[in-house]
Amino acid sequence: GKKCKVKAKSGLNCREKASQKAEIVGAFKDGEILTLIDSTSATWYKVKGEAADGSTITGYVSAKYVEITRILVTLLMTKKASLSSNS
Repeated sequence: GKKCKVKAKSGLNCREKASQKAEIVGAFKDGEILTLIDSTSATWYKVKGEAADGSTITGYVSAKYVEITRILVTLLMTKKASLSSNS
């Protein structure tokens, strides 16, 4: 599957649901490579990876703090970037 990389200096919370109010299931360290399960939402990605405490967790992370490492997604990213620059 696709991989994505955490880009959050202080770490990134992984949540049970795609919401800021959802319960935190764990946290990923900056630079951690995660497996991308679902990136259909532009704001929240469903991922699986190794948490800071060494356990494997699955949950949702805020899309702005992860970078997808697959070339295919460059198209999506540029599209998204041009959309957000107009707001």
